[in-house]
Amino acid sequence: HSSAEVTFLGDPARFPSGAFHVAAVTGCPVLVLLSAKLGTRRYRLSFPKVFFPAYVSGRDKQAQVQEWVQADATLLEEFVQEFPVQCFIFHDVWAR
Repeated sequence: HSSAEVTFLGDPARFPSGAFHVAAVTGCPVLVLLSAKLGTRRYRLSFPKVFFPAYVSGRDKQAQVQEWVQADATLLEEFVQEFPVQCFIFHDVWAR
C-alpha cells in the first residue's frame, strides 16, 4: 500500500497511500490541511476534509485505499485551481 494510481489534473498519477492504510488499520482519522499565502503577512489555512478510513469486509483493500487517495487528490486539484503557483509536490507523481 505504498501508492495508489489516481487521476490528477486529467492524467494518471501515483500518490502515497500509506497514511490511509495505517488510518484504516488503526482507526485514526486523516486530516487534510491546505495552506495558501494571500499576502505579505496573510495566510489561509483550510481543513477541507477529515477522512475516517475503515476497511469494509469483502471488498478489495487496495481498491478502498485508491478511493480515499482519489478523494484526497481531488481536494488537491481544487486547491491547485485556486492557487496554481502555490502547490509543490515533492516527487513526480506522473512518473511511471
